[in-house]
Amino acid sequence: MERVAKTRNAFPYSTGSVKQHITGKSHDSSDTLNEEEIEIIVGSNHANIGEVFDLDIFKDEIQNAPPQLDDGVQATVDELKKLNLGTTQEPRPIFVSALLSPEEEEEVKYPTWISSIVPAKKKNGQIRICVDFRDLNKICPKDDFPLPIIELMVDATTGHEALSFMDRLSGYNQIRMLPKDEEYTAFRTPKGIYCYKVECYIDDLVVKTKKREEHLTDLQMLFNRLRKYNLKMNPLKCAFSVTSGKFLGFIVRHCGIEVDPAKIDTIQKMPPPRNLKELRSLQGNLAFIRRFISNLVGKCQPFNHLMKKDAHFQWDEGCQNTFESIKRHLLNPPVLGAPTPGKPLILYIAAQERSIEALMAQENEEGKEKPLYYLSRTLTENELKYSPIEKAYLVLCHQEVEALL
Repeated sequence: MERVAKTRNAFPYSTGSVKQHITGKSHDSSDTLNEEEIEIIVGSNHANIGEVFDLDIFKDEIQNAPPQLDDGVQATVDELKKLNLGTTQEPRPIFVSALLSPEEEEEVKYPTWISSIVPAKKKNGQIRICVDFRDLNKICPKDDFPLPIIELMVDATTGHEALSFMDRLSGYNQIRMLPKDEEYTAFRTPKGIYCYKVECYIDDLVVKTKKREEHLTDLQMLFNRLRKYNLKMNPLKCAFSVTSGKFLGFIVRHCGIEVDPAKIDTIQKMPPPRNLKELRSLQGNLAFIRRFISNLVGKCQPFNHLMKKDAHFQWDEGCQNTFESIKRHLLNPPVLGAPTPGKPLILYIAAQERSIEALMAQENEEGKEKPLYYLSRTLTENELKYSPIEKAYLVLCHQEVEALL
């Protein structure tokens, strides 16, 4: 199989249909791409966009492999678990076997580490086979280059006139794993025990440009870098030169940040929690969008007694009223801005009986205040004894407030 991606002549779509695929249904664009811009995006001199089913695996060993596992680490072997793929159209073994292509996995004998697989349904209804590597992750050396903070990445994406969102073609399957480390990734399936031959790698890309007329130059630089390392993009998941789009669970625009409607829809469709597990699921969804909800911790106070150890789970009227109040608030969530360096920040603070809250704001170019963050946290038992002025001072010691200041 060729290591170089197919060029424009082999692109599986005509020039007329390219606009539909590179714009994307989930992105907004106020400008129509002209033929010259399309030529630069999908031209053979700059773009590295592969066919939908064209998968290329690097045969060379990765140059900078992570540190090896320490000697004497206790290995774990997971049992074979029942699979619920949510489909009756195909027999289970056939479905699993079809997802284990020889380029990605190979059968392994007598492994010391064996993990279990976890099927997950994609947005398009297809099944993605995941592997539960939690035990392996616990003993793996920590990466010297951790993932960036999501909120900072989202903030840095606003304020740009042109955005391009790209997704690598089988991005998790393009970087070769060090052969001697393959056996650690062994996982059990109904068809046998397999191990990965490729690295797991995050594959989402975003190109942002302050001025739209400079966006094609930035794209050209990216495409040259992609060609240098033989990385391919999936044309069905690319959106070029748009004004907004989904990024890391949020909607980013030139004017600010919005909650992804899918996140709100998930909460709106949730029934009242029937047990502690469902309540934690609700709170997890709320925590992800906490910066959009004023005094979220205070609003969730009625849930606290249900979270205590050995507490009897009884969903009462107070919990239901709080649940419905949060849903009503999410019907019209605010549009938040991103902090602009060099401009003064405005901090509003409030101290409740059992919680403290703050609103971080900043004036925009028109002189109007734009909310940036809603922050809140619960008071400890000792902090409950503080006077109102002392509680208000605690807001200044809030970890996220200190980081922003």
